[in-house]
Amino acid sequence: MNEQQLYHFTLQRIQEPESWLLKYGKIYSVNEAACNFFSLSQEELLTKTVFDLNQNFDSQSKWDELWNRLKKSKNLSIKNDILIKDRTVPVRINLNFFSVKNQELTCNVLHDLSRDENYLKLLKKITVGTQSLTGEPFFSSLATAISEAMNVEYVLLTECVNVNKDRVRTLAYAHHNIILDNIEYDLEKTPCASVMEGSEYCCKEGLEERFEKEKGISSYYGIPIFGESKEVLGHIAVMGTKPLEPTENQKELLKILRNRIGAEINSKNFERRLTDANQELTQLKNRLVDENIYLKEEIKLNKNFSEIVTQSKVFKKVLHQIEQVAPSNASVLITGETGTGKELLARAVHEHSQRKKYPMVKVNCAAMPAQLIESELFGHVKGAFTGAVMDKKGKFQIANNGTIFLDEIGELPLDLQPKLLRVLQEGEIERLGDSQTIKINVRLIAATNRNLEKEVANGNFRSDLFFRLNVFPITSPPLLQRKEDIEPLAIHFSKKYASENNKKITSVDKSSLQKLTEYHWPGNVRELENVIERAVILNTGSVLRINQEIIGVTTTALSESIWDLQENEKQHILKALETTNWKVSGSKGAAKLLNLKATTLEARMKKLGIARK
Repeated sequence: MNEQQLYHFTLQRIQEPESWLLKYGKIYSVNEAACNFFSLSQEELLTKTVFDLNQNFDSQSKWDELWNRLKKSKNLSIKNDILIKDRTVPVRINLNFFSVKNQELTCNVLHDLSRDENYLKLLKKITVGTQSLTGEPFFSSLATAISEAMNVEYVLLTECVNVNKDRVRTLAYAHHNIILDNIEYDLEKTPCASVMEGSEYCCKEGLEERFEKEKGISSYYGIPIFGESKEVLGHIAVMGTKPLEPTENQKELLKILRNRIGAEINSKNFERRLTDANQELTQLKNRLVDENIYLKEEIKLNKNFSEIVTQSKVFKKVLHQIEQVAPSNASVLITGETGTGKELLARAVHEHSQRKKYPMVKVNCAAMPAQLIESELFGHVKGAFTGAVMDKKGKFQIANNGTIFLDEIGELPLDLQPKLLRVLQEGEIERLGDSQTIKINVRLIAATNRNLEKEVANGNFRSDLFFRLNVFPITSPPLLQRKEDIEPLAIHFSKKYASENNKKITSVDKSSLQKLTEYHWPGNVRELENVIERAVILNTGSVLRINQEIIGVTTTALSESIWDLQENEKQHILKALETTNWKVSGSKGAAKLLNLKATTLEARMKKLGIARK
């Protein structure tokens, strides 16, 4: 057995997941335990990077910072969160730096903390509490548990000791097992002062002198503790000797704990136990997982100009409009026929804005029952209505600091329009069942295939909401106005679906391209994409050939009868319905054939007066 064989033999026999990473985060080698841990094959893992698997490294700069520390110290041990399919797993990672033949690598050994008995006990200690809630030992115990569970060096719990809030009393100051309590000090020139104003605070300087001098603290993250009347009673803070960036899950955990602490301070009723805390945190964890999955899926869908296929001068003018409006916070209203790519334009606005680091959350106003839209947009509190068994964030809250895209805004129920208008004007939402308002910072992009000015005239849409949405209108042109894009789009889609269907297609037949150019495309780019997909599936050679039956109408018929766009749409929908024997939904329905949601198709049928005779 040579040296290389011995290395591979040893690597595969190690029970802990082990991986070798190159300097720029690319996975170089993994053992069998790592494959089992990530539930991926070795081939799949070798296509991944640290950014795919570790949600704490969301930028190259963060990875570079860690790499430089590792290169200097040669060995590091960190705690992190690893993304495995639909769940987040806390791990401890031991990193070891190597330089072999001018190639820099790190050997990483992972330890799954979620299987660690001590870790599980610690979480239980935080959520349920293992000590008596009678008296302040509760706060000391809690501070220590938070410090250990969040992997921070210090936790500070305070209470205001006078009405003016210029002095506070330390309820607990924990450095793992070191507790300092019942210490009073002035708030002036400390981060506590900013937190007492009711806002979250994170900084690296201006810290309370005693803490900074004695403990060498250089970072601070604090949130206010509120009483039952929303007054600030004190604050809870995590601190450390290195930069702190609490994860979203950790922030949510702190907010739940601060509400419990506030209730104890406010009432001084320490006999009330936190019997439902474990259930609440379990529900919170499940909800956060769902929201994280949703956001990650949304983020993966993000597009940019490089993915927009066009040679059209008309469409390039639209892209220029997007470049102009994207850096601002102005509301954008995108209008255009079905299938013209309004969502693609919305994503381009978001991707070229200052909000691109945050998610763009999409809501299809026509795809959900009217009675559920309000809860979906603004959220609800537990008990707000039958079936509301827990608090739920609305899409506006999820999109905070980012962009919300309201597709098919013309379908928004009339009675909900004033509430949306208030959100846009006041920058705050009110969840169903909750009397408190929540401040939000969201950029709105809306889209519709309706003529909203006509809808306003007919009393179906509020004029004040229309004017608020129509700050910067963009019209997505139909494919008939950008015919020079039909050929490049057809080639683009043929490559896409050839790859998806394991077909070898090298070109598109010229006569087929001519047929595509002569067709009137009532379904626009979406219809063109569907035609190409069907053609690719049916094609047998390396040259894609598209017959007239696949396109759906003869050029002769087209030349004999030229309808307006609305009649084109009506005839196209009728043909789809006849093809599916008037079945609208389901896998063999007209909606599937037209690549529309069933609710959207039903709305179009109603508007166009289409009914089975």
